[in-house]
Amino acid sequence: AVQEYADYQLSFKKDAKTGQERKVDLPKSNVLGYTLENGASVIVRPSGTEPKIKTYYTIVAPTMEEAEALHATIAAATNKLLGF
Repeated sequence: AVQEYADYQLSFKKDAKTGQERKVDLPKSNVLGYTLENGASVIVRPSGTEPKIKTYYTIVAPTMEEAEALHATIAAATNKLLGF
């Protein structure tokens, strides 16, 4: 589940459960970020040189096997949301 999401173009982060917002003090950029309940995160942004969307994942897990399994789960969910 998403714990927090951020819009770097609009310079805010929002807690998904409480709705509390806070300011992001970084340069404005066409980037969305999602922090998940398990400590993982997903970053989504358009490519600067090609007509495509890029996604990046950070994974937190006790072992490499668990990290790889979590990555597969997050990648599949992201691909489904993006229509791939």
